[in-house]
Amino acid sequence: MVGLEKINAATIENQLIQEGKLDTNPSKLFKESWVSEIINGSDIAFINALTDNDLLNWTPKAPVFLYHGTEDDYVFPLNSISTAEALSDNGGNDSYVPLEGKDHYTSLIDNYNRTLAKIKE
Repeated sequence: MVGLEKINAATIENQLIQEGKLDTNPSKLFKESWVSEIINGSDIAFINALTDNDLLNWTPKAPVFLYHGTEDDYVFPLNSISTAEALSDNGGNDSYVPLEGKDHYTSLIDNYNRTLAKIKE
C-alpha cells in the first residue's frame, strides 16, 4: 500500500514542477562533472553501486506481471517492457501488460485490481 507521505511527496513534486520551481531538465538537475564521470566510467563507486543493485540480473521463481499505463510520462513504459524482456531472457515467466490510455496515476486502480486477481488465482 502506498503511504500518504509518498502520495503527498508526488503531489508536492508535481506542484513544484507546474509552478516552475523544480526543473525536469537533467542537465540542470545534475552537475556536468558528475554526468561526465558516469559516461566515461570514472565514477567507479557509483557504477559499482548500480551493478550491485541491478534489478534485471536474476530469474524470478514465480510469474511476474508488469502492469504499466501506456500514457505514463513519469515512468516510461519502456522500463517495464525492457524489464519483462530481461527477466524472460533469464528464464522467468514474465509478462508486460499495457494498460491502454492510462498514465502513472490513472493506472493505479487497474494495476491493483489485476494484481489482486492474480494473487487470488
